Amino acid sequence: MSQQSGADGLRIAGKRFDVTTGKLAKPGGEGTRLSPEAAAVLELMADDPENTVPLDRVAARIGRDAGLDDVESVVSEIRRALGPQGHAALRTVGEKGYALYPDPTATGAPDRTFKMVVHSIAILSFVVVSGVGYCQLQADSGARAQVTPVTTPSH
Repeated sequence: MSQQSGADGLRIAGKRFDVTTGKLAKPGGEGTRLSPEAAAVLELMADDPENTVPLDRVAARIGRDAGLDDVESVVSEIRRALGPQGHAALRTVGEKGYALYPDPTATGAPDRTFKMVVHSIAILSFVVVSGVGYCQLQADSGARAQVTPVTTPSH
């Protein structure tokens, strides 16, 4: 178990994860009981914090010949249970796998908001410089954005 564990369970993003019950809760508060698959994946990730756990290891922990859809579903369940810090705590690492940051606010943890802002500024600068008059900016929580030119409305 990782350095973030103790007698009262594993601490992740301000919540306590009890590996014996699969429950993720705020200290002294009600919690969410994860599915057995999600609890197993969270425990796997906690064993190697801040390092990429490959997709095949995550899928193997889920079992039953899990595919990418199964992995994404389980990761989404964990992120929802972690709350607002879910994406910062359980980070997608390219197409390689996932990394768990038990304390996403600690120094050295990736600041996804900052990356998102920098990326958005870069894209908007491109739009202005390239002369695209009207565009639609779509961004997701993975610090990726996409600019889609839209036809100029007629006057």
